[in-house]
Amino acid sequence: MIRNTHKSNKNAKRLAACLVPLLLMGGCSMFRGSSKPAPQPASNGMSVVFPARDSATFKEGTFVSLDNLRRVIPGLTKPQVYDLLGAPHFHEGVFGVHTWNYIFNFRTGRGNEYITCQYQLHFDKDMKTDAGNWDKRECADLVYPRPAPSTPPPAAAA
Repeated sequence: MIRNTHKSNKNAKRLAACLVPLLLMGGCSMFRGSSKPAPQPASNGMSVVFPARDSATFKEGTFVSLDNLRRVIPGLTKPQVYDLLGAPHFHEGVFGVHTWNYIFNFRTGRGNEYITCQYQLHFDKDMKTDAGNWDKRECADLVYPRPAPSTPPPAAAA
């Protein structure tokens, strides 16, 4: 039996090209999943499309430190984000990728109840963070609570 070693070598090279980035940081540079949710308006004027949760590597999400999320500001590098939030939860990869997506769980304060939110970070042309977007407003409010409305001072007596 004669094997086509040229074809086997080609397939091995293709496999290695995909596995090396996977081993380095979590996947080839692509989104997976067939259903795409409707775009959301982003803080930087771009439209944001969150990937389907069933295509995530951490479908159940992770509990992240609110302090670490508050430290994610414009101008961070990917290693700095990785240190604060960990690897992205989808198959984005690292090199040449301008978007990382996460699924985070936040405790509500009512027993073991929690809500699950998707967070998307965008990296600019220099691969530094320039925008972060949430899939729901209530998620952003958990990280950055809005100030409570102040009560007006009592009216002066006539």
